[in-house]
Formats: sequence, structure tokens, C-alpha cells
Amino acid sequence: MEKVKSGKLTVLFISLGILLIMITGCNTDMKGYEEPAAKKGDTQTSTPWIDHSVKGRIKPGCRPDAKDDFYAFVNYDWLLNAEIQEGYSRESVFEGIERNTEKKVRALLTDHSIEGREAGLIRDFYDTILDWDRRNEEGMSPVIPVIEDIENIKTMEELSEFICDSERSALVPVFLNAYNSNSYKSPGQNVVFIEKDPLLLEDAAEYEELTGVGEALYYGKKELVITLMGRLGIDRERASYRFDRVMALEEQLASMSYSKAQIKAPDIYDKVSRIYTPKELEETVVSFPVSELIASLGYKEAAEYDVMEPEELKKLDELYKEDNLEVLKDYMIIKYLIFCSDKLDKECYEAYLKMQETISATKGSKDYENVAYNKVVGRLYEPVGYIYLREYASDDVKKKVSDLCEEIIKGYKEVIADEEWLSEAAKEKALLKLDNIRVNAVCPDKWRDYSGLEIKGLNYIDSVKRIDSYLRGLDNERTNRPVDGDYWNYGIFTCNAYYDPRDNSINIPLGILDGELYTDDLSLERLYGGLGAVIAHEISHSFDEKGSGFDEKGNGVDWWTKEDHGKFKEKSGRLMDYYNNMTGMDDIGINGENIYSEAMADMGALRVLLHMAKGIEDFDLDVFFRQYSRLWRCVVTPERESYILLKEEHPPNYLRVNATLQQFQEFYDTYDIKEGDGMYLAPKDRVSVW
Repeated sequence: MEKVKSGKLTVLFISLGILLIMITGCNTDMKGYEEPAAKKGDTQTSTPWIDHSVKGRIKPGCRPDAKDDFYAFVNYDWLLNAEIQEGYSRESVFEGIERNTEKKVRALLTDHSIEGREAGLIRDFYDTILDWDRRNEEGMSPVIPVIEDIENIKTMEELSEFICDSERSALVPVFLNAYNSNSYKSPGQNVVFIEKDPLLLEDAAEYEELTGVGEALYYGKKELVITLMGRLGIDRERASYRFDRVMALEEQLASMSYSKAQIKAPDIYDKVSRIYTPKELEETVVSFPVSELIASLGYKEAAEYDVMEPEELKKLDELYKEDNLEVLKDYMIIKYLIFCSDKLDKECYEAYLKMQETISATKGSKDYENVAYNKVVGRLYEPVGYIYLREYASDDVKKKVSDLCEEIIKGYKEVIADEEWLSEAAKEKALLKLDNIRVNAVCPDKWRDYSGLEIKGLNYIDSVKRIDSYLRGLDNERTNRPVDGDYWNYGIFTCNAYYDPRDNSINIPLGILDGELYTDDLSLERLYGGLGAVIAHEISHSFDEKGSGFDEKGNGVDWWTKEDHGKFKEKSGRLMDYYNNMTGMDDIGINGENIYSEAMADMGALRVLLHMAKGIEDFDLDVFFRQYSRLWRCVVTPERESYILLKEEHPPNYLRVNATLQQFQEFYDTYDIKEGDGMYLAPKDRVSVW
């Protein structure tokens, strides 16, 4: 791990850069940094706006003109006054919605007048998490028997016995996990996925060249493990050695794993997954007890398995040998300690918070009730959602949101039908997908039965074991069965939306329908500029480079012609270059290869919404554009923005506004933007794909 050391200079330079900007005050022309040198062969130019999302970058008395920096112009007062809440690394429209949802759910968690099994269950779990007297009294005792059990393993046979005993190894990361999900190969049918444990550094690329993000993960988790092992009587030097040898083991596993960047490739599903029959899996994996592990988790009767990253599974099989017994044990102990660290006493919890601050650059810590809320909705999202729906939703909201989705789908049909570069054959397939897209709005039509789950009287760790075991049993029941889309696998209070290519669905849960995105009295312009933009963004993924690999039923079928792919590659390449020619915070280059797909979805959404607006009498584009800018307003710590620039697949928020809007003539006409203005981009250099 020598590569870790170089990251300290990067952090120092970033800190110095931030300090310099804070003392130099307002940039008089408000166009940000000097124009980055264009790469050889570049034709388009772009304005390098200041990243005003970074906390402290916006200055009093320095409001830019709408023609130069629309994001900062619209959001100036908010950016100047917004504060990042304790325990967070950013503040945005979405954080505000999440806090409002949390307030309502927390009221349900403490309201003893609400009757029923679901209400009692979620209250019991909530109260157990907040029972600090019991947690402090027990200390680390809930995890010590498991750790001693692992430490006492003397042979590979004993290691396999432990891994394949679901009672002994409950909550312990045992290298692989299994679960049912919609098949990539046979959509509409559940298949048992076999998936690796997450890497400590989260991205396989970090094991080749450590970035500042990887450095924070390394030091944050290492210090946590050293602290917890110290509580177990293991000195710092020994704990550090054990952590680093697990890192060395993971480096070998990561060498056969796909990086986050590689996973964005359009053909990634063909690369990362492979179907095995039980017999084929046994013949492929000869050392690691994969069949026995699958059986212990309740999936013995599965007709086939979808192995995610089969090459890494083969590497695990190769490493599963006597010479590595001690490091394999350390792997389980260290990851088990990390998992349990926030579920033990306050000393362990404080160590966990310190790790989180190192990794995510959060400001302070969340209150205990907030943490308990997140844990309850994370594991018991259906019982919470069932009660939440009863209190805060109506059939009217479901109908309105569903109707909006259908309106946008209709808009996409009209835009796709008129798209010049797409072949007629591809247009036909795209329109067929839109005809068959499933709209999941507000809440599911079916809820799973939790009547058999009882946790009253258990401590926190044992409650998690009981809940996870019950959820595993519910998942076991889906083995070899068709997917029932009337159930959801996420909470209705989730503040997010997404498109799923495996069942060709657009998903808009109740939790996102608040604040700037949705109220009953929003004007049509504001509805389009907020929630409409989110929905349209997600629908665009149904026919981008990845979406083109799935048909209307979710089958893995490439419906683009060779010519379509060639034209798309040319257009997406120009879009990548457009972003690559920009510089973000503190001279961190914008990575067009990372963000082009999501940027394309933003542009596609605006194209469709502007097309729809043309058919609406007296539609106010100024209100629409301002609402779109407010949708993406945020303030963020420099450390968090650095992560976004290096790792995120979405553009930073200020570019989601400025770089997107400057693609559309309607924006220029609305604000009379001319050549020489900061928001101007010559028509020949505009890169919107749709």
C-alpha cells in the first residue's frame, strides 16, 4: 500500500486552492478559471464556470448575469445562505425532501396510537437501536463469540464448515452472497445471483492506482479496525498488519474484477454475468464450497445461477487454500467488525463516525434518532412504507404522477419519430419500448407479509440477524418463480427515481414527491422543470447505449443497427470531448467518459420537455428554466465535490444546469444570449445527442 502516501500532497494542494479562492474574493467577470487548453483536434469550446456548488465559492455582492452563469444567477441567494446540515457532506433539493420525509416517518415510529403488526415491529426495532443503556452495558460482547469462533478455526475444512453454517456465520461476510432478482438473460424470471462481497476500497481500479477517494477509504477503515481490535486486546501494530494483508488479498481479487468505470460499458452485462447450472458451478469452483454455501442460504433448489464476475470467483477459488487460511480468517473478522461497528456501544459507534467523517467528509454527525430512522427504513422498508402510505398518500397523487409519466412517454414518441440520425428500424423498436414501458408510481400494488417476524426483547445485533434471516426466507420463496412486478424492492419513501431495463419500467416512489419536485399547486412549468425533468431523464435511459441492449420485454437484444451504433459513437464522442474540455473544482478535469451517459439523459429530458412545451399555450419558458436550475441547486464540501468529479457518473450539479441548457436554442431566445456571453455555445459545437 505504498501508493497511499502520494495522496497527502493532493489533499494539501486542494486545501491550499480552496483557501486561495476564499481570500481573493469575487471574480469580476464571473466566468471562472482561465480557459483550459484545448486538446488537439477539438472544435467546440465551453465556458469554464466557477463551481459555485462548493461551499464558500459564491460571494456576497457577486451575483452573475443570467447570460454568463445561469446556475449561479438563479440560485444565488440560496447558494449564499444554504448550510450543510450536521452529519452531511452536501445540501440540496433532495436532502431537503429526505429530511421532510424523515420527519414524517419518525413521527410514525414513535406514535404508539398506531396499531397493527407492522407498527409494533418497526417501533420495536427503532427502540432497540436507541437502547444505549443496553448497548453500552453489552459493549462488544455481542460480536466476541463470533470472532472467537473464527479465530479458533484450524483447517480449511473447519473454515468451510463455518462459512456454510448460516447460524454461525450470520452477518459475517463470507466472500460470496446469493439472492433472487430479475434475470438479465431471461427477463421476467427470477434467477439466483451469486455476487462477491464489496471491496474495502469499493472500486477495483483503486487497487491499481490509489486516488484521494481510495486513500480516504483505506485510512478511514484501517483506523476503525485498529480501534476495534484494540478493544479486543490486539495491539496497533498487529491490527495494522492484519488489515494490510487483507488488502493484499483483495488486490488479487480486484485484479480479476471490473472497475466502476468499466461497468459503465454498454456491453457490461454480457461480461459480468454468466449462467451456470448447479453441476457446471461445482465443476468450475473446486476449492471454495460454493454449492454448500448456496444451500445453506436456502437456494439449493435453484435451477441455475447467474454468477456476477465469474473470473473473480475463479480467483477466489484459487486463493482458497491452506497457505491463506489466516488471511481468509482475517478477511471475515475485519469486515464483520466494520459491519457491526455502528451497532455496538457508544465507543464503537464513535469510532464508526470517525471513519465516516474521513471517508465522506461529513460535517459533524447525525443525531441518534436520525441514525435509528435510517436503519429501520433500510431493513424494514415495506412495513414502514405500508404505514407511511396510509398516512401520507392518496389515489389522486398516484393518478397525477402516472399521467405525467404517460405524457412524457408520448412526448418521447414524437421526438423519436422525428429523430434524423436514428434508423427507421431502430425507431420502430424504440417506439415499441415506449408503448410497453411499465409505470410504477407512488406505491406498489402488493405488500409482503411480515406477520411471522418477531424481534421484541432482542438486542440490536440479534435483531438484525433475525430480520435478515426472515428477509432471506422471503427471498427464498421467489426461487425459480416468475418475477411479480406488483411488489417493489425498495421503500416508497425513497427520494429517487430510476429506469430498470430488465422489466422496461420507470419507477417514481412517493418519497420523491415533495418540495421543489411536487406539490398539488405547482404550475405546469414548475412541474415540468422539476419532477418532469427527473422522469424524462430516466426514460431516456431506455434507448441510450445501454438501453439499446434490451428490448420492450427486457430481453438482452441489441436493436440498433451497425449504422446506429456508429452515429451514436460519433455523437457521444463529441459530448465526451465537450466535457473533457472543462475544468472543475481546483483544476480537477471533468471526465467525459465517466459522465456522458447521464449528461446525455439530462439533455434528452430537456429536448422532450421543450418539445412538449411548444404545444402548450402561454407556456412560460422563463419559469421552466428557473425551476430546472433550482432542481439541481446544492452546496457541497470540497472533499465531496472531489469525489463527485473523480468517481460520480453524473456531472457536477452546476454543469447539469449550465452545460445542459446551452444546448437548446429556446434557452438562448428566452434570455437573448449572444456570442461572447458565458452561456453561449456556437450551434455547430452543441452536442445534445437527441
